[in-house]
Order: sequence, then structure tokens, then C-alpha cells
Amino acid sequence: MQGTIISRHLLGQIFMAVTLLTCILLFTAWLTQSLRYLELIANNGISVSQFLQIIAFLLPSLVVVILPVCCLIATVSVIQRLISENEIVIYQSSGLSPFQIARPFLFVGILLAGFIIWMSNSIAPQSADKFTNLKNGIAKEFSAGLLRNGTFSKFNGLTIYVQDHLEGDKLHNVFIYKTEPDGSHVSIFAQTGEMVTKDGRIFLDLFNGCRQIYTQKIEESKAFFFQQLLYDLEILQPTTPSIITDSAFSLVQLLVPSDKLPQNQRHKMIAEAHRRIIGSYLTFFFILHGVAILLTSQYRRGGDNKTAFFTVASGVLLQIIIYTLINMLSKSYILLIELYFILFGLTLLYFISLVKGQSILSFFAKKDAFFDHAEAQGDK
Repeated sequence: MQGTIISRHLLGQIFMAVTLLTCILLFTAWLTQSLRYLELIANNGISVSQFLQIIAFLLPSLVVVILPVCCLIATVSVIQRLISENEIVIYQSSGLSPFQIARPFLFVGILLAGFIIWMSNSIAPQSADKFTNLKNGIAKEFSAGLLRNGTFSKFNGLTIYVQDHLEGDKLHNVFIYKTEPDGSHVSIFAQTGEMVTKDGRIFLDLFNGCRQIYTQKIEESKAFFFQQLLYDLEILQPTTPSIITDSAFSLVQLLVPSDKLPQNQRHKMIAEAHRRIIGSYLTFFFILHGVAILLTSQYRRGGDNKTAFFTVASGVLLQIIIYTLINMLSKSYILLIELYFILFGLTLLYFISLVKGQSILSFFAKKDAFFDHAEAQGDK
């Protein structure tokens, strides 16, 4: 009965910590994404509803990326607080083993891992597809709404002037001005142009014009004439980490891509499938990583900040290594076997540590001592 009460108490704490931290980081990421589009709303006529839709369609992908790290940090913070308030000592005194204390945390990890795998294969692909459709729709309205006749439009450091619109989406007498980061001034003049969307990006396709560059430091001016120039407007581009072009496909489609696709595209799709699977598993794994290290470490009154920092840092480093290996799958599928071997090997090690109540850090320390003793015997 007492163990059940403790488990419910721990469940509430870890759920609250994960929810709060996820909301904070998600709001921060949402705000960062929002700032990229505020200028378009303020100056150029994109509606507030379109702005909110753009940001809303980015949120599911952000949750998939953010939640595993939030689980790691929340687990460490909750256990550190329990140690500092001597609650862990009370639990252990009542006869609970490290594994029994860890079970509520692991239960939360399983639930959140299931939530992530569902979101990354249901909500996130649909949002990515809707985001692309909305972006293409905005691109079609862009030349009529943003590039108004006889008006200087400013956004993303650009100044664009269009004298008038011809039939369709054709632009007549286009002028573009921009100051580059190195201080040089770029001016582009074109007789005609039109808005085009390519690879999810919005471009101005300009015809029969001149591009001039003036470098103020050396007081040098260069110019060249062109028949056609594709100019990237650098707007409405998703910048969320770990999202690739195949984000709108289902997991089954990604795992078994069509044979008609190019080989490099098939590799990308398979890599995206395993990114989703492993990303979901990391939600559970990071909670296991935190409880296995902190609950089996030597008790110190007030908590051990060094161990807590090591737990978070090693988890983040492991995530970087894992996603690096996923991005290299196109070169060798042996890396995929190594990747799963690392994850499941560490998972088994963590469970053994929790069941035996033996610190993982001390386990490696004993191994080092064994090799040092063997080396000393060899020297003799």
C-alpha cells in the first residue's frame, strides 16, 4: 500500500516536470519560429490566421524533437530534488529498491514513447503536408498581396519594387536592393519576373536584367547582365532540426520505399523511418538513463550536482552521436546495426544496474581498477 502511494506521488511529479519543461521549451522554440514571420504580417499583408496556421503546423515536429531532452532534464531535476529533500532515503528505508523507485519514471517513459511514435507517424506528417500546401498557397498570393504595384516592399533585409503586374502572375519592371553582411550593396533590375516555388522555397524568377554590386570598403562597383536569374527570397523555409523532405510520408512508406525512386532518395526515406523509431525510443531511454545513474550513485546530502550534470551532458552527447549515425546511413547500413546495439546494450546495462542496485559509474571504476591491477602484475 505504501509503495503504491509512493508510486503515485512520483508519477505526479515526473508528469508535472516533463509537462512544464516541455511547455517552456516549446514556447521558446515557437517564439523563435514566430519572429521569422512577424515582419511579413506587419508590413506585407499576410493574415494573422495564416501566420497562426504556419506556426501551428510546425509545433508537432518541434514536440517530437524537444520531448526526449525534456524527459532527460525533468528526470534529473526531480530525482535531484528528491535527494536534496531526503525523500529517496525515506523510500529506501521503507524497503524500496532502486528499481522499485524507478518504476513510475519508466512507466511515464513508456507512455511518452508511445505518444511520440503516434505523433511522429500521424500528426507530424499531416502537419508537414498541410504546411507545404499552405506555403505554396501563400506563394501564389505573394506577388499580388506582398508585391503591390508602385510600392516599395521591405522584408528580410530586402527592398523590392514592382512597377505593375502583367497578365497572370507576371511582374513588370522589378527592382531589388539588399545590403549583404560584408557591407556590400546589391541592386538588381529586371524587365520581367514571376514568383516560383522550388524545393519548398520561394524564388523570384527574373528575366532580362542587370545585377550590380558595390563594395564600400574598396569603393569598387561590378555589374553583369543576365537573361534569367533565380533569386531566393529566403522566406517561409522550415528550419526545424532533424526534419527532412520525406516528413509527410507514413512509417510504412518510409521503411519500404518504392523501387522506382532513386537510390539516394530511398536511403533518405529509410533514414527518416529509423529517426522516428529511435527518436521515440529515446523518450523512454533518457528517463532510464537518468534513473539508472542517479538512483544507484552514492548518496550525498543535498544531491550530487556533478553526477547530475554528467547525466544530462552524456545524454545530450549520446543523442548527437545517434543522429549523426542516422544521417550517415546512406553510406553504410552497418552503422544502423551499431546504433541499435549501442541503445539496447545500454538499456540492458541500465536495467541490470537498477535491479542489482549497483552504480554504473562504480562498475566502470571497478573495471578500470581490474585492468590497472592486471597491468601492474604484467610489469612485475
